[in-house]
Amino acid sequence: MSSVESGRRTPSTDALHYFAAKLGVDADELLTGRPTRLPVELELALAELTLSTGQELTQNEVAHGEQVCQDVDRTAEAYGLVEVRARARSRLAVFALWRGEVRRADELFESVERLLRDAPLPWRVPALVGRAECLRRLGDSRYGLYLLESTLKELNRTGLIDPTALLALHAGLVGLYLDVGATKEAAAAADEAVKLAPVGPELVRLATMYLSVARTLTAEGQVAEARRYLDRLEELWRLVALRPQIGECHWARGQLLSREGRDVEACAELETAYQMLRGAGDPARLAGAAADLADVRRRLGHLAEAEQVLTEAAALVEHTEDPLAHARISRQRGLLALEKGESHDGETHLRMAVEQYAAAGRHQELALAQRLLGDMYRNAGRMQEAALAYRHGLVTVEQQS
Repeated sequence: MSSVESGRRTPSTDALHYFAAKLGVDADELLTGRPTRLPVELELALAELTLSTGQELTQNEVAHGEQVCQDVDRTAEAYGLVEVRARARSRLAVFALWRGEVRRADELFESVERLLRDAPLPWRVPALVGRAECLRRLGDSRYGLYLLESTLKELNRTGLIDPTALLALHAGLVGLYLDVGATKEAAAAADEAVKLAPVGPELVRLATMYLSVARTLTAEGQVAEARRYLDRLEELWRLVALRPQIGECHWARGQLLSREGRDVEACAELETAYQMLRGAGDPARLAGAAADLADVRRRLGHLAEAEQVLTEAAALVEHTEDPLAHARISRQRGLLALEKGESHDGETHLRMAVEQYAAAGRHQELALAQRLLGDMYRNAGRMQEAALAYRHGLVTVEQQS
């Protein structure tokens, strides 16, 4: 015993099991000092957090979730549980994105990549997609596009065709393609992602079942079996975490259908997008989907429904300082007011949209808002003001080119 304790000898398997039985612990726990149930208990904590957190996150849920994940991360680090650390940090990155802490989220996703550097590529895909999302929000969509396109090529080259990884990559590519003006590629990626995406309510039912089974097996001491169910639950969490990107796929499909004049079909896609983007922590995208949905509803003559979604979206983005989110809502509010014959409110909202697009540095949308303002003045016989609005719009276009 003294030789083993001093590290001069390694105990035989028989000796290890003998002393473990005498002490009433598992042999692996005696050898490593790590409680046998610890990994599964930490994973259960993350799994329970996943199911207790609503799809529309709240401040309290995020604060509680961060505390749980930080505790799990610290414990997992102390015992060298790399995969558990990666799972905890992936969730922390999602919470950071919700808070608008994009650089911190990017650092967390990078740390997940490092932790999983020896794992198969499909395991690293969620972190890569997360990094691309951060790059996009930081204004570097082209590098984010390169990152995901090269990952998709590598996935195909190696033959590791994991459906969840493919879904994540295609969904992540949609917004990046739209940012660089590649609408055909965005439409193709959106179609692929929507085909691969499972139905939402079914995910929740499956996750609840897996968690219940994992709890029971853990209580019965069947740790290995419990971990198998928790692995399945982790896969479901990755799908749930893709909800904003899948929502953007529906948004892209809705935009393209709208441009083709297929407003009824576009309305269905945009309604799905709007519901999926609620609570995702990206006010600009939420406002964009809401504005496009209101625009289609207005063109279909559903003015009350258009006003309802704009009022709701305005409340959801009220506390954000993102001028683009407010600009998208203001422009549609202006158009809706004009449609209802409320010219004063229409002018007020369109003027606000012009100021907000200017603050956001969105020249193309700014020029469009100035043209709409000019059209309104011209229709009202206010030719001098119309000419001034059109002139400002032309100057904006010239500055952009």
